Formats: sequence, C-alpha cells, structure tokens
Amino acid sequence: MILYIGIVLLCVILAILLVSYHKKIAEIQGRNLETQQEIARHLAKIANSLES
Repeated sequence: MILYIGIVLLCVILAILLVSYHKKIAEIQGRNLETQQEIARHLAKIANSLES
C-alpha cells in the first residue's frame, strides 16, 4: 500500500514538472517567433531603403 502511494505521488510530481517544462518551452518559442518577426521587419526596412 505504501509503495503504491509512493508511485502515485512520483507520477503526480513528474506530471507537474512536465507541464511546467512545456510551458517554459512554449514561452521560449514565442520569444523566438517575436525575434524572427523583428528581424524580418528590419530586413524589410533595409530592402526599402536600398530600393529608394
């Protein structure tokens, strides 16, 4: 019985860690997307200034 409770607690802790890990990854990917958009805007500005 004690072993069973220990295994269940371990699974719950692992699930919580996994969820927080995924949130962190999503946050980092979101930042990367913003940075890529900024780079694209910057390149567009450079291209426009070269054309004129």
